[in-house]
Amino acid sequence: MPSLPRMFRAILARVNAWADLTAGQADGLTRQAASGNSAALQILMSEARQGNPYAQFSLGLLYDNGKGVPQDYGQAAQWFRKAAEQGNAAAQVRLGVCYAQGEGVPQDYGQAAQWFRKAAEQGFAPAQYNLGVAYAEGQGVPQDYGQAAQWYRKAAEQGDADAQA
Repeated sequence: MPSLPRMFRAILARVNAWADLTAGQADGLTRQAASGNSAALQILMSEARQGNPYAQFSLGLLYDNGKGVPQDYGQAAQWFRKAAEQGNAAAQVRLGVCYAQGEGVPQDYGQAAQWFRKAAEQGFAPAQYNLGVAYAEGQGVPQDYGQAAQWYRKAAEQGDADAQA
């Protein structure tokens, strides 16, 4: 096995204890994998297969953007779903976007709104904004400007510039 950087050796030593991989470590591995580091990609894949939601979300991002792996919206949606089902708010939003845009899954505004709501109820500002848009446009939910304003306000109070506008 080629020599791995110290950070990767430390993470690889804990592969069997996937809960130890933090969001920050997954972000670091994601940046490395996106720039072509195959060792980082292998660690992320191993962690994701073992159920780590941060690694699953990270793999979804890599597949969604075609960084370090071939672009594959279907794979992206599958990894986002695995993390989303574990309550990862960022993955819930990304899965909602997949449904809204029909990328990797059939376009379904109702599913998009459901995933946005799950993350919005956790207080995640991007989801609150997206749910506000869904209500304003009547996409996946009945058009309701009052609901739209409530969700925009929640996101705006957290500093979301789009919601503030």
